[in-house]
Amino acid sequence: MSGDFHHPGVSTRRLTDWMAQRGLCLICKADQLIPESFSGDEESLRRARLQNRVGFIGAIFCLIYSAVYLFAGHHYGVSILVVGAIISAALPHVLSATGSLRFVGNLYSSMYLVVFVALTLVGGGMDGHSLAWLAGAPLCAIVIADRNDAIGWSILSILAVFAFGVCHYLGIHFPILYPERWHTLINAMGYAGLAPFMFLLGQVFESVRRRAFARLQATMANLSDANRKLSNLNREKSEFLHIAAHDLKNPLSVISGYADLMRQFDELDRAEIEQYSGEILYSANRMLDIITNLLNVQAIEEGKMHFSIERCSFPLIIRQIMQDYSQACSRKQIELTTEIGAEDLFAAADFKATYRIIDNFVSNAIKYSPHGSRVSVTCREAGDRIILEVSDNGPGLSLADQELLFGKFTRLTPQPTGGESSSGLGLWITHRIATAMDGAVYCRSELGK
Repeated sequence: MSGDFHHPGVSTRRLTDWMAQRGLCLICKADQLIPESFSGDEESLRRARLQNRVGFIGAIFCLIYSAVYLFAGHHYGVSILVVGAIISAALPHVLSATGSLRFVGNLYSSMYLVVFVALTLVGGGMDGHSLAWLAGAPLCAIVIADRNDAIGWSILSILAVFAFGVCHYLGIHFPILYPERWHTLINAMGYAGLAPFMFLLGQVFESVRRRAFARLQATMANLSDANRKLSNLNREKSEFLHIAAHDLKNPLSVISGYADLMRQFDELDRAEIEQYSGEILYSANRMLDIITNLLNVQAIEEGKMHFSIERCSFPLIIRQIMQDYSQACSRKQIELTTEIGAEDLFAAADFKATYRIIDNFVSNAIKYSPHGSRVSVTCREAGDRIILEVSDNGPGLSLADQELLFGKFTRLTPQPTGGESSSGLGLWITHRIATAMDGAVYCRSELGK
C-alpha cells in the first residue's frame, strides 16, 4: 500500500497546494496590517514583514505543541503555550496600533525567552527539550529585534541556559509536571519540531530579504532610468537652447537690418516698402515657426497636445498652404503645383494639426529643393483613407538618413539650399501628430534622385 494520502477527488499535490495557499493567505493578511507609514522606508517594511511572519509561525507552533501537551496531560505547558500563541498572534495588530518596530521586536523576544524559561522549569530542566528551544532565542531576537536589543536578549538567553546548566551540575533538578510515561515522546517531538521551526525562520528571513533585494534592484533600475532620462532631457535642453539661439539669430538679424534700413530713409516708395516689409514678415514667420516647433515639442512631451477631431477638408488646407508659400517659392524660382483628386476629400482629423503636417511637408520640400526646380502636392482617396504626397527634386536621402528621418533633433546629410534653418524637430513633430490621429507618415526616396 502506498504511503500517499488519498481522498476521493483530492490528490496529495492538491492538498499540499491548498495548505500552501491557505498559509500564504494568512501571511498576506498579516502583511495587510503593516502601517502605511512603513511603505516609504524599505528597511522598516522588511522588518515589519519579518515580525509579522515570525509571529504567525510562532503562534502556529505554540498551538500545535499546546495540543500535544493537552493530550499528554501537561496542563502547565498548555497554559504557557496558549499565552505565547496569543501574544504571537497579536504582534501584527500591536504593530499596526503602535507603529513601533522596536516595541514589537522586544515584545516577541521577551515572550520567547519567558515562555521557554517557564517550559524548562516545568519540563525537567536539562532533562527536557525546552532548553534547546531556549538556546534558539538569540536567533529569533536577531531576526526581529533591533541590533542592540537583540544583543541584550541574546545575552539573557545565554545566561538562562548557563544557569540551568549550573543548577544541573550542582544537583538541582526541576520537576516534570506531567505523566512520566509521556516524557520520552514529548522530548522527541520537541527536538523534532525545533529543526522545522528554525528552517521556517530562515525561510521567512530569506524570502523577505529576497523581496527587499528585488525591490531595491527595481528601485535602482528606476533610478538609473530616471537618471538616464534626466541626462537626455538635460542634453535636449542644451540642444534646445542652442537651436533656438542659432535659428532665431538669423531672422532677428534680418528684421533688425531692414528695420534700421527703413529708419535711415526719409521717404520710401511703395515698392521698397513692400520689399522691406516682406523680408521682415518672412523672417518673423521663420521665427514663429521655430518657436511653434519648440512649443509643440514641449506639449507632446508633457502629453498636453489635444486634438479636436472634425470633418477636415484637405483641398482647403492645400490651397491655403499654396498661397502661404508662394513668396518662398518665388525667391527660389520653384514651381509649386497641386493635383487634387476631388473637391470632397474630407477626413476625420484636427484641422490645425493636419494643417501643421502638410505645412511641414511643403516647407521641407521647398527648403531642400534647388533653385528653379519643382515641388508637387498630390491628394487622392484610397479606400477609407486619404493619401497626400509631397515630392520634390532635392538631393534625395540615403537609407541611413531615411532611418533617422523622423527622429528628434535629427540633422541629415542634405542641407537647405537657400540658407534656411533646420531644427531637426519638424518631421518628429509631424510623425507624432499624425500617429496620434491614426495617420501614418512615410518617406520614399533614393540618394541623388
